[in-house]
Order: sequence, then C-alpha cells, then structure tokens
Amino acid sequence: MSEYGIAPDDIARMQVSFNVALLSNTAPSAFWTLFNVFSRPQLLQEVRAELEERAVSLNADSQYELDIVAIKTKCPLLLSVFEETQRTLTVHANIRKVLEDTTLGTYHLQKGNYVQIPNAPIHHDAELWGPDPATFNPRRFAKKDGIALSSSLPSNSFLAWGVAPHLCPARQFASTEILAWAALFLRVEIEPVGGKWKRPDPKVGDLFTVLPPKTDVEVRIRPRNRWDGNWVLKMGESTEKVPLTSG
Repeated sequence: MSEYGIAPDDIARMQVSFNVALLSNTAPSAFWTLFNVFSRPQLLQEVRAELEERAVSLNADSQYELDIVAIKTKCPLLLSVFEETQRTLTVHANIRKVLEDTTLGTYHLQKGNYVQIPNAPIHHDAELWGPDPATFNPRRFAKKDGIALSSSLPSNSFLAWGVAPHLCPARQFASTEILAWAALFLRVEIEPVGGKWKRPDPKVGDLFTVLPPKTDVEVRIRPRNRWDGNWVLKMGESTEKVPLTSG
C-alpha cells in the first residue's frame, strides 16, 4: 500500500479491519471445523485416512510434510466438512444498493436505498439443500459420480464468502490457512473433559460472520505416537486454488 502512495493513517485503518476478518470468520471457522471432525469418531477416521493417503509424506530428513497443494485439491472430504461448517453457521448478510426503482412481487425497492440479504435462510432452504438442511452432513459438498454438489446449485446458493462478483478477496488465503490446521487431525488426539462431546451453543449478537461458540470446550490433547515428530509445510510452485463452491 505504501508503494501506491496510501497515507500511513489510511493503511492503519485498513489493517485494523483485518482483525474483523480474522476474529469474525477465520477463527470460528477453524474451531468448528476441528470440533465437527473430532466429535465424530467415524468421520475423524475417514479424514485421517484421506490426509495420510493424499497429503502427508515423510521427506528425506524424516520430517512429516503437509502438502498444501494436495490439501487444497486432493482432499474432497475435508473440503466438504469445511464448507458444510460454514453453511450451517454463517450469519452475515449481503448488502446491495438499489440502482433503479424495482418491484419484486409485492415489494417495491426504491432507488438509492439498500437491500440486505441474510445468508442463514438461504443456507437452510430445503429446496436447495435437500430435506435435512438443519443437519450437519459432512459429505454434502463432496462429489457424487464425479459431479460436485455446487454444479447443481444456483450460483447464489452458498453465500459464506459473498455473492459474485463481490466475493471476499481473501477467501483463498483464509481457506488455505484453515485447511492447513488439518495436520492436527493426524498429529494429536483431542478428547473432551468428562469423556463426552457436547456441542456448545453458538454465540449470537456480536460482530461475526460465522457464529463462534458461546462457551469454552474443555479438552485434553495428547500427541499420537506414530505422528509425533517434526512437521513442515510443502508449499510447491502450484498456484492451484481451493475449489470453493462460491468460486
């Protein structure tokens, strides 16, 4: 930004907004993705098998390498879990300015005003998502017969990152960041204090795009013997994007 002549005060103002993205979207998305997998033993086994087969290997220095490109492009179950997590907990609204007087059914939208389109009702619409839209289905976004669910949905059905052409410019960065947490599925065992997973109620009313947990979840964490060692990220030269439903 400095190279383009933006004043230091304006740079600071823009950087402050990064905290909103981190705390209102990235952090709760990472929490719920981990919770949704670790609290489902069968799903945890399947995600671990996918990662072990496609995204993790030992290098010449006996370090575990997490292949970031493989995480983004070769782990459809993990990606489906991530997007289903967003679908069930995203609550922000897309906002559009009315450019011309417009009538939609019985509603008259006056030029110059703004329309807010809440995400949650669309993300829980049975016509779009099937008869169980309130249920967390880890395979809802996975490919079936080689065809991804997203190809059969209207382009404005999944709104976690906005609606094209106005999509979150950091969606690829944030998604890659969250998916890289998947190393924890192999590296550690996470068990709830008391022996039983209890899903915390989501916290509502604050500035969030993905609802965070209302209360802490107390857990015990211990390393998994086979995977206890040095880990590194393998970035590679690829510019492959995470195949997000929103684009």
